[in-house]
Amino acid sequence: MSQHSTHLFRSFTVLCLTLIFISFGMLGTVEAKEKIKDDPLSLAALMIKDKHFFRAQGILEKIDLAKAKEKDDDFNETRYHTLSGITYLKIQQYKKAIPHFEILIKGEQTKPVFYKYLAQAYYQNGDFQKAIDQVNTAIDEGVENAALIFMKVDAYQKLGKPYRAWDALNQGEEFYPYDERFPKQKIFSLIEYGFYQKAADLGLNYVESFKPDPRDYIAIGTALGKAGKFDLAGQFLEQVKLLYPNDIKANKALANYYAQKRQYLNAARLMEPVAMVENPLMTEAAELNKMAKHYTRALFLNARSVDQDDKLKQRLSIYLELGQFEQAAAMERDLKRSGILTDDNVKYALAYAQFKAGDFDNTERLLQQIKNPRIFKKANAIRSAMSGCQENKWRCM
Repeated sequence: MSQHSTHLFRSFTVLCLTLIFISFGMLGTVEAKEKIKDDPLSLAALMIKDKHFFRAQGILEKIDLAKAKEKDDDFNETRYHTLSGITYLKIQQYKKAIPHFEILIKGEQTKPVFYKYLAQAYYQNGDFQKAIDQVNTAIDEGVENAALIFMKVDAYQKLGKPYRAWDALNQGEEFYPYDERFPKQKIFSLIEYGFYQKAADLGLNYVESFKPDPRDYIAIGTALGKAGKFDLAGQFLEQVKLLYPNDIKANKALANYYAQKRQYLNAARLMEPVAMVENPLMTEAAELNKMAKHYTRALFLNARSVDQDDKLKQRLSIYLELGQFEQAAAMERDLKRSGILTDDNVKYALAYAQFKAGDFDNTERLLQQIKNPRIFKKANAIRSAMSGCQENKWRCM
């Protein structure tokens, strides 16, 4: 036999052996699948493993537990309740999950994790005190899961027991000293309860102990600002600006802080670079300049806005504040084209500009279109002023 023929024979032999092994493997796979098909619990477990939870539910709900136990003395009831409880949790049918886990924690083969699952089911079903009890039992049984303590905190808050929620946060901080979520939550809880100085002190300690990102500084500072504690808020918002000078959110948060304190020019200087990146904020940057009486800068930024409606309304208000009534009156065509002249507030502002520009006919035409009762009263004030001007023209010169 030639060398070439020998090589072909060996290749053919390897191919045949490979096909034989594959055939046996396929046979084994088919046998395994048939075995699973005859075992609904194994089939349900496979469905759960593959995240086909509704299929698993369908399989498990077809099982008649009493008949299954009667037919098979070795039927694994613990496995049945475990798979059923987990499936109902996964498809968010928490009320149906509860009885399965209640049976499991009373059984001889109970596991600590069952208390965790039962706590989750109770919590999602709105049984908050029962959820708390199961969390405590799970912890006593050695379950280590920070999320369980947060569930306990939230459950106490929903039950209107803030001080017990605080105790739970202390417990979490004690069990998980390196988990920054617990001291962070304590800060926001203190702000919610009105203990602002304590929240600020804890916040400063937090930023020194952990490595917070800009969002943490901003969240603490913003929360304090909303509570009206501007000086305390400033400690965090100014610090984040120093640490992250180019962070857009840090600049925006500090700008809003300065605006709340009526430091409009400082706010405007911070908001402008943010607006260059986020154009929808351009009119806000222009408005801050307007409030700081920097009208030329306000008009410059206004012109760069891509939001046509806000741009036109703002430009009209700037012209009115500047006393440039002719320019304001000349905006009617643009206002009408954009569709915002249907707003009675805009009609009134334009009518006022026409009045101050001395065009009484167009003023009256616009005033007659106003339907809003509150603005209608203001329109009558302009009419009275026009009447006075017509009687004594020198008063309106």
